[in-house]
Amino acid sequence: MYDASTLPFAENIEKTAKFTEKMRGKILIEGACDEIFDAGGDIHNDLTTPEKALEYITRTGVDLIVANLGTEHRAAGETLHYYGDMARKIKEQIGPKIVLHGLSSVSLEQVKHLYNDGICKVNIWTLLERDSSPELLRQMTANAVKVAGKDAVQSLLASGWLGINAAADEKAALSHFTTVWRQDIIFAEMKKIIYNFFDTWYK
Repeated sequence: MYDASTLPFAENIEKTAKFTEKMRGKILIEGACDEIFDAGGDIHNDLTTPEKALEYITRTGVDLIVANLGTEHRAAGETLHYYGDMARKIKEQIGPKIVLHGLSSVSLEQVKHLYNDGICKVNIWTLLERDSSPELLRQMTANAVKVAGKDAVQSLLASGWLGINAAADEKAALSHFTTVWRQDIIFAEMKKIIYNFFDTWYK
């Protein structure tokens, strides 16, 4: 990934083309087509147009392009929306060479059709972090219950939100407070998410 998206379009093309010329044949090169502004500022990011995508990939020689299709990685959550119709128009110009940065706002129904839209790669780290965190929080809270005692967390136990069977006064193991324990929970949840995507794409 050669990211010159903080630069104006012409300068982005110039620098990306130089990098591509130097590294062509050695690595697969992914370039960021549009200038991405600070999502919190007054200037809003425009969607990538088919014309701009074609110009960018032709003049830079990159293998893949990151197109802004409404989900680009610096946008705020409430502004995210995947524009599959624009992706398909870009695909008509450059083929299935589009990279989608950000999948957290794309529905599973839309995910099924990403390749047909021209998307050949997606970045999903934010989604993995977001969707795996609730299980970590649940298990950490469950172990905090064991340490603090039943009286301190009676309302949580009564709510049933924790979903635990262990008695509140059961002792928590030291291993429940290690980085490895937390990572194992996160990785297990991330695997479930990935398998779900595989089931969505390949069925």
